[in-house]
Amino acid sequence: MSPIRTMKECQIKLLQERTPTARVINRQCDGDGGDVHYQTNKAISKVENHATTAEEYFALCEFNMSLKFYRKSLRYVYRAQKQTCAKDETRNDDPTKDCTSHSNEKIQNYLPQLLNNIGRCQLARGECNDAIKSHKEALSIYRNAHLPDDHPDVSRTLRRLSDVGRAVTSLRDANASIKTGRTYENQGRYEKAMGVYTDALDAMRKAFGDVHPFVAAQLNKKGILHWKMGDYEMAMTSLMGALRVYEMALGKSHPDAGETLHNIALVHYSKGEHDEAMSFYQKSFSVRKAALGVNHPDTARTIIRIGMVHDDRGLYSKAMKLFNEGLRIQKAALGNVHVDVAATLNSIGIVHEKSGEFEEAMKAYTEAFGIYKAELGERHVDVAVTLNNIGEVHRHLGKYDMAMSTYEKALNIMTEALGENHRNVAVTLHNIALVHSLTGKHSEALDLYRRALGVQRSALGDQHPDVAVTLDNMGELYERRGDLVKPAEETDDKMGKYQKATKLYKKALRVRRAALGDHHFFVALTLSKIGKFHQDKENDYNEALRRFSEALTIYKVNEFGREHPYVKEVMSNMKRLRTVFSNVDTNVDNCVPN
Repeated sequence: MSPIRTMKECQIKLLQERTPTARVINRQCDGDGGDVHYQTNKAISKVENHATTAEEYFALCEFNMSLKFYRKSLRYVYRAQKQTCAKDETRNDDPTKDCTSHSNEKIQNYLPQLLNNIGRCQLARGECNDAIKSHKEALSIYRNAHLPDDHPDVSRTLRRLSDVGRAVTSLRDANASIKTGRTYENQGRYEKAMGVYTDALDAMRKAFGDVHPFVAAQLNKKGILHWKMGDYEMAMTSLMGALRVYEMALGKSHPDAGETLHNIALVHYSKGEHDEAMSFYQKSFSVRKAALGVNHPDTARTIIRIGMVHDDRGLYSKAMKLFNEGLRIQKAALGNVHVDVAATLNSIGIVHEKSGEFEEAMKAYTEAFGIYKAELGERHVDVAVTLNNIGEVHRHLGKYDMAMSTYEKALNIMTEALGENHRNVAVTLHNIALVHSLTGKHSEALDLYRRALGVQRSALGDQHPDVAVTLDNMGELYERRGDLVKPAEETDDKMGKYQKATKLYKKALRVRRAALGDHHFFVALTLSKIGKFHQDKENDYNEALRRFSEALTIYKVNEFGREHPYVKEVMSNMKRLRTVFSNVDTNVDNCVPN
């Protein structure tokens, strides 16, 4: 059964079906090309057909299609003028005579009307300068015809010019407000930024209506801010709204539509919905490639994001290939020293780090650090983020003093730039706590984890994925403290620490499921950790097997193959259970991804 169309969809379908029919009829009407009167009347018919179709699209808020048909109509006006002037025998080739004075009066009346309607479409598409130009051209024609300002056509044109002027003023005021919102956003004061963006969106809608690129731009901003706050449902609602408006006002192939498709993919990616993310990234790539070219920096950004999906799936060679392709485009378009190049180098470094190639990771991070420092200065947030990455490599290599020094530099810059209550500050606090935990300074680590958790909950809310990461690592710390309780000491002390650990692991699991859904691979990571805890610390093998099996099922959904390190880890833990359960072989075989 075909899906039920909305009334608007049916109207658009009828318009699309009707237009080609008009063209066939016009071709069938072709007669004596030398008959100027006939040719002029045929042109008038086409002008009227296209103008009517344009008006109907405008009424449906399909401004891109409306502009397309108004321009078609305008081309026939110019064509009719040319035909009439070429055959105008009364001119006698006198260049001082204006050929339009001898043209068909009806054709001449269409010209300023179409220019005004084109200006109306351009304003609806956010093209204010073009709209002013079109209305002024129409006004010039009316004034050359010596029409007074109180003439209905002249007053209508002046009114439309005034509308564009008011729109420009509204836009200028809104942009000043948006600039304040962007400052709040950069400072991590997301609630404040959201209030400003919401007010700006209301002002845009009041000035321009619901279907306008400026409205779509604000919906895009709100969508990205919701994403940063971990509210993926609201992010998707805003971004899908922006996409609909862009497609109606500017068309599906416009670069702004491509940007919104990219942002929608980003939300799916953050939720662990890799198939959906890949689908939208590929749509964005197609739009950007067609509109901007394959060697445009925006196209490169989408190529790199597709690489990130492969990275999350453990397909590091595919990811690295796309990162290098994106990097090549960026360097060719932007030069070797550009912040976008640095961001891609950071992504390349992360893949090397995950692959255990720490020397290559450090090389990429160091190059990114140099670019950021040269372009943005030593105290910029992106410099601090890269220092964090460098600290991670030192930690992996067991160089804890160097890691701590690097993290503390990053923390100092971030606190200065963003204040103490920003999510990036919390990440750095978390990393410092991790080093304390690894070096046996458990009390210091726990204090910093709690501080990081407070910042995350304040900045992002209780159900953000970052909160789950900190809860997870706090659980590890309590588990490690339980391991250190000596046999001669109270057993209750050991079990008390283990109980705190399992409680924190389960809280992390709940947060990840709430924020990311049941099938995100981060959920599987927590399930795997809980399973290992049941296996090693509680000897609860049934519960361990259940958690391992759940984790493997999620990895299979995410298309993690047998060679993926996460899958290998779970499989190794499950095989250890063979010494306890005789039926584990069957359970393992049923759960292993192909």
